[in-house]
Amino acid sequence: MAASANSSSTSDNTPNTLCTFNPSSSITITKLTRTNFPTWKATILPYLKGQKVFGYVDGTIKMPAQEITLSDGNMQPNPAFEIWETQDNLILSCINASLTDDVLMQVAHCTTSYEVWTSLHTAFATQSKAKAIQVRSQLATARKTTQSITYYFMYVKTLSDDFAMAGQPLKCDEIITYLLAGLGPEYDALVTTVSIKENVTLEEVYSMLLTCDARVQQHQQALLSATPPANVATKQQSFSGSRGSSNNSIFRGRGRGQHSSCGSGNFQTASHSNNNYNNLWCQLCDKPGPTAARCFKRFDSHFLPQPPRPTPQANIASNQLS
Repeated sequence: MAASANSSSTSDNTPNTLCTFNPSSSITITKLTRTNFPTWKATILPYLKGQKVFGYVDGTIKMPAQEITLSDGNMQPNPAFEIWETQDNLILSCINASLTDDVLMQVAHCTTSYEVWTSLHTAFATQSKAKAIQVRSQLATARKTTQSITYYFMYVKTLSDDFAMAGQPLKCDEIITYLLAGLGPEYDALVTTVSIKENVTLEEVYSMLLTCDARVQQHQQALLSATPPANVATKQQSFSGSRGSSNNSIFRGRGRGQHSSCGSGNFQTASHSNNNYNNLWCQLCDKPGPTAARCFKRFDSHFLPQPPRPTPQANIASNQLS
């Protein structure tokens, strides 16, 4: 920045050089609203410090007397005050230009950069504290449920960034603690590993979370593919209960020399019921017993019907005709 030097003898912390700068053309500063004070402060604060004029804003550089007394007792304007006033007005203009209209009306009565800065801090301090309490509560209740591990990590990371914007930045260990506290029991091995590891960074924890989550998903898919679906033949149970109400059913293993009836498997009816089916042959399972309409195999989705039995043909005794 271009600087011009105006000499003056001062007895306090007031500089005798004027560092001029053009606030409108230096950088683009986010305008302050009633909801983005941490962001606005994070933008304008390093700019003022970089211009070496933040002492005017925080009150370190005091306003000098407007007049000084000469040796002969006469009063004259203080050159140091002129330098300070010019510089402070430039800073005040820079700050006011970064405020929205409703916020500017709130500090329009302020005549120095220090008054504006103090008034803004006082006005937004309570709001920032309330925001910090809200974000800490959200961090404490954050849980990974059905969302992806990346979404959960970014959610916790965004909350920690909001906490920093509220003026209370969290340490890396605190963020990791909140992150691990919301994981389910399937991540217990990872939690143990991170807990005993020293000087672990947030990026390393994220990489470990991705690896562990991939293993968890792989095991879950393998478990689902290895478990066959249970086929419940409800119609079979209702049929045996309603049709066989007069004929008591019994469960027993297939004995030697016994011929299983149609679709019964290990289920056989009473003897008098079998006699009714001795003269019937099932077209579905190719076994003696009920017809295909009552065959239990028709409820089995894995059953493959037997090929049809050959139809017996009548042997014509030609010698009888003759």
